[in-house]
Amino acid sequence: MPTFINTRPSQRAKPLTQALQSAGVDVLELPLLEIKPLALSSSDKQKLAELSTKTYDVLVVVSPAAAELGCQCLRGVLGEVLGNNVPNIPSDIPVVAVGQATADKLAEFAITATIPNIANNEGMLALDFLANLNQQGRVMVWRGQGGRHLLIEELRKKGVTVDVVELYQRQLPTESLPKLKQWLENTKQNTFAHTSTDKVDKPTVLISSGEAFANWVKLLSQIHQGNIAQNKFFQKQLSKNQQFINNLPTSYPQEKYLIHKLTDFRYLALGERLGQMMLDNELSYQQVESLSPEMILQAL
Repeated sequence: MPTFINTRPSQRAKPLTQALQSAGVDVLELPLLEIKPLALSSSDKQKLAELSTKTYDVLVVVSPAAAELGCQCLRGVLGEVLGNNVPNIPSDIPVVAVGQATADKLAEFAITATIPNIANNEGMLALDFLANLNQQGRVMVWRGQGGRHLLIEELRKKGVTVDVVELYQRQLPTESLPKLKQWLENTKQNTFAHTSTDKVDKPTVLISSGEAFANWVKLLSQIHQGNIAQNKFFQKQLSKNQQFINNLPTSYPQEKYLIHKLTDFRYLALGERLGQMMLDNELSYQQVESLSPEMILQAL
């Protein structure tokens, strides 16, 4: 079985890696995103203080990182403003977590959350807590910079007031480029897929967000030097996918043809939206609906 490239953030990659290795899968941990906390503005602090006084109808938390940092910031704000360092949210304010991992992190702070049947923006919007809101509704969202805006946009279309507290930014870890270079050199992967069309001969890359995919593109390009404009494969992607364009940096390979192309890998894409992104870019992929080891193993 070819190598599985686990691209989850370092602090969340281990359980999946260990489960796959126990099943005999060769795993390379190559995080495509890392979390950098952001300082709260005075406006954000005021919003968090208001959360403890029942002025919001729903709190939405979009990731485990948002849950942890949000609770830590709430504890700090309440300590400053109210003299109370417990991250207390009134029990009659529903808390929505995008998935089980986010709910589990909130539970560490004694906060109970509801999770949707489908762990994405669409799934959260279908919950009664959010679907039944009207123009008098007020929602707080804990999230990072970037990412999807569907939930926020759809609620605002209904006239709901949505206050967003951005708690972190995502970036490509600096250690990932040398790690990928070393793996390619050690395994002599420069020819691993160019002569094969069979998915079983290609390493499999986990893509769990649009930002992760953009950073994967950056890594492949940074193996080389120069400008992407001379690369015919990437030109084709640029002409087809505006989101792909928006996420690209300015510096890319000069070489006319890259040694390592996106098509040299197979992809596991989390959810329909990312699956469509792989399809739009004519990549070999399989869609998965969760990141559970059982589902990943089944897809490999």
